[in-house]
Amino acid sequence: MELRIDYYSDQELAIQMNLVGHPPFKVNEINELFLFSYYTLAILQKLMIDAGVLAVLLASFDKDTIIKLGNDNYELPESLEFQLLETILGVSVNVNYDYWYDYLVSKAPKLVDYRGEGKKAFILSFPTDELQLKGFGLMKLWIVGYEFHSVIALFKYLAKRHIEDEIYLDQLSRVSNLMGRTYLTVKKGPKGDLVALSKESLKSVGIPL
Repeated sequence: MELRIDYYSDQELAIQMNLVGHPPFKVNEINELFLFSYYTLAILQKLMIDAGVLAVLLASFDKDTIIKLGNDNYELPESLEFQLLETILGVSVNVNYDYWYDYLVSKAPKLVDYRGEGKKAFILSFPTDELQLKGFGLMKLWIVGYEFHSVIALFKYLAKRHIEDEIYLDQLSRVSNLMGRTYLTVKKGPKGDLVALSKESLKSVGIPL
């Protein structure tokens, strides 16, 4: 079982999920949600100054927002909208959002069809369950934007695959909200085995395993 997120350039990326092999669950949709949970937890633990921005978005994405993402009808929030989300959630991530919007948030790459390996990639394979990085060099400079947008693109990818399945989209929203809120309330998010944490995330929102 493998998740690949390949960047062809700063403006284009593609996603592939291969659920063959030895997936942990019998139902493909649950395996997808498990991969989403594992990957997102891994990225939240790796990100630094903008992890709070991603966590706020994760905590606020409802089913309607995810449908908009799937229909290419959603724009990431500008400063005032982001402040409103913080107020609704009762948090403050203490970042200069105007700067991050200009530098990072507004520069979302386009999700395109897979056409082979990209120049840069995030690869999550099971049963090895390690997040591999390709093409970022030893210092991994400027990786933050790639990580941030890979999670948003994964949302879009799953929403497009299941745009007519309201139960699945609701489950995706609940898993996302749990991870975002957990990060915001537990300093730098939960620690431990990401496989176990991902399974626990699914169980916590009522997804039958």
